[in-house]
Amino acid sequence: MEESKVVDINEDKIVITSSDLMTITNLMSPLHQAYNKLQSLTYVSGKLQYWVFKLTKKLNELHRDVDSVRVLLAKEYCIKNKRGELVFSDSQYKFTKENEEARQAEIDAAETPEKAKDPAFLEELNLKYCERDEDGDPIMVGGNNLSFNNEGMSVFQKAYGELMMAENVLNINRIKIDSATLEKMNASGKEILSVDDMTLLEKFFDFVE
Repeated sequence: MEESKVVDINEDKIVITSSDLMTITNLMSPLHQAYNKLQSLTYVSGKLQYWVFKLTKKLNELHRDVDSVRVLLAKEYCIKNKRGELVFSDSQYKFTKENEEARQAEIDAAETPEKAKDPAFLEELNLKYCERDEDGDPIMVGGNNLSFNNEGMSVFQKAYGELMMAENVLNINRIKIDSATLEKMNASGKEILSVDDMTLLEKFFDFVE
């Protein structure tokens, strides 16, 4: 008696890793460029245009979710100050208007132009004139890049690597594009979907005869 085949319920669903997702949303990646090219050619079929729209929407939603997790991981493992606030490597010292003017006056009065640009000299002035908290520590404001110590960075990179390897099953099947539709797309005069493009897009599209 022939054994019954067990069919994976995700057999033809689109399954991508978070790393694949970051690649397709990277403006400079060949995969992103191939996807954009295909998007520009979908107008030859209303049905194809609809499903590509649905796929694009799902990819954008998933990208937001994965990026939110990335930010949460970074905030978890970065350096925090004694008040538990995030520390940024590109934050700036906070000055009152009067102290900023006094600081600038000392820079303008520097012995030489080179002295006025010297990092050690500027840091000395920053510490001299910046605002300080109740414990006497400099108050820092702004910044976009979180600071990590070696241990924090190591743990973050491990967690981020696991996030990138995670598989995401999209609730949508690979989109079929038959040879007749592909011929119409490539005959439009806008773009040509090459074999290399189709190879890159195989996780998302099923190119059939």
